[in-house]
Amino acid sequence: MGCVLFSDSNAYDVPLSFLHTILDLSPANRISWGSAVLAHLYRNLCKAATNYEAKTINGSLILVQLWVYKRIPSLAPILKNDVRRIPANMPPNEIPLIRAPYGSRWHGKRTNKNTPAHVLSTVCSLLSALTPRQFIWKPYDDLLFARLPQQCAADRPLWSYRGAIIFWATIETHLPDRVCRQFGWGQPISGVKHLLPAQTHHYLHKTNLCMKRSADIRTIAPNVTNIAQWNDRANRLFVGRDGGGVNRDYYDWYKARTVVHITDQGIDEGTNTYPNWAGTTNVYV
Repeated sequence: MGCVLFSDSNAYDVPLSFLHTILDLSPANRISWGSAVLAHLYRNLCKAATNYEAKTINGSLILVQLWVYKRIPSLAPILKNDVRRIPANMPPNEIPLIRAPYGSRWHGKRTNKNTPAHVLSTVCSLLSALTPRQFIWKPYDDLLFARLPQQCAADRPLWSYRGAIIFWATIETHLPDRVCRQFGWGQPISGVKHLLPAQTHHYLHKTNLCMKRSADIRTIAPNVTNIAQWNDRANRLFVGRDGGGVNRDYYDWYKARTVVHITDQGIDEGTNTYPNWAGTTNVYV
């Protein structure tokens, strides 16, 4: 738990707060481990993104790595002998179940002949030049669920829960309405109605387990509201519109609020550097 799911900057010790979860393992299957992992990861990604001096990122980064492999095939390694490839003409009822964790599909002897390995400039250039057709918007289709054990799709409607997710003193907001295409829905312009007020956001980011010395985390006013949201999660499901695409208004709204290119197009390329494909693509466009 302390090394993979909830890793932090401490390389040798695990927080004592985990002790009660291993003293009695009987309720372990009733704990929402997935939402806790996401809350911890979201918090640490936010810290790394807002701290320009950050050199490391905590949290379950293996989850981020597998997310990239599945959604951006151009960055994923290729297995030399992938025996798990499913023939295109195989009937759905004959497709074998996936017995191992889904992420294990990239385990084995790999080749990076046609994909970048550990060259940061190449990865940044590929991300900047990425087109919508090179991104897998809906990675979890019905064919995949047919191959996975039933427990992998248990409580599937709760995946679109919109509200607070909690890991001890860490509280983050889960916003499925910002990734509608993942569910096969059309992507609308996201509003700010369900975002935390800036003051509450900053307060929660300063909250940690040490505050238990002066107050119980559960009794702090903002936490009471967020815990209530989580307890009522079955009634806080977001339902999007069918379609799966986006309109021009959304593109204009999104581009005004994001970084379009990771690579700096104003820097001249040297003779021994990888090409800035993003800059080249932008010129042709």
